[in-house]
Amino acid sequence: MRRSHEANIGMFNSVYYHLSTNQSKWVSQTALKQSVNLFKTELTTLGEIARDAGRNIAGVAQSKEMMKQLVISKILALSGKLVAFASTMKYHELKKAMSYSKSGLNRLGAAGITSVCNAILKEINTYAGALEDYGIVQTDIEAFSEQISEYEKTASSPRNAASSRKALNLALKDKISEIKIMIKEQLDTLMRPYRDNDKVFYEEYRNNRVIIDPKTSFTQLSGIVTNAATNEPVKNALVSIPDTNYLTNTRKDGTFNLRIPQPGTVKVKVELFGYEAATFSGIEIKLGKNTELPVTLKAV
Repeated sequence: MRRSHEANIGMFNSVYYHLSTNQSKWVSQTALKQSVNLFKTELTTLGEIARDAGRNIAGVAQSKEMMKQLVISKILALSGKLVAFASTMKYHELKKAMSYSKSGLNRLGAAGITSVCNAILKEINTYAGALEDYGIVQTDIEAFSEQISEYEKTASSPRNAASSRKALNLALKDKISEIKIMIKEQLDTLMRPYRDNDKVFYEEYRNNRVIIDPKTSFTQLSGIVTNAATNEPVKNALVSIPDTNYLTNTRKDGTFNLRIPQPGTVKVKVELFGYEAATFSGIEIKLGKNTELPVTLKAV
């Protein structure tokens, strides 16, 4: 999620928290009450869009990588049997053509992996009758063909996901703009009488209206998410407070900053496709303080 989007969502949450914790001051004001309720509804919609945007591209990218590793494992297994067959039959060209390494395959893109798969499938079909003694039977051929088709579909998914992400980001941008206009034209206007009637309440409202970079906010949750097995940073993980609009994604270095306007005890969920979700209960958020939460995720 863009830093500007996070900053605006943080401001919206702060404003709503201030209003909701001072309900007795405005609940009898019909127009203001209606605006606050509408504001709450809009925030709920915004939260749903933000979550979808946060999960979108990361999940597809992880799915593609997992599928690639499964295909590479199958390539190495089948090519190894072909090499054994070629060695016995002294088919030197076939042995050379079917000698692949895991590191070499990992360097290939989707088109390269597909090309290797098709080359292996071609050789298997050519020598099908003679390969049964080497552990390659018809069911293996059919399963490998299906796996190739699934990989090709998955490999094209990031392009579709990128288009989906663009649409989600546009929806997020539009919804943020709508809420900003609503605050300016409705809440700001309806709050003006409090400048004279309740100056403290009004000033606190104005203070919460300030858009703050989440990284510089003092009342916040921050930390780094790493892979439990490799200790490498995990990017694009979704960090959220369940049942709220408080959420963010980890950066390339695995770090995150999540502005939480109200102090108290919260539950934190960290998730990313390809990893077991991690949930932390009883995390204490202190007013004006940065709460650090180191997270490790286990790959599945």
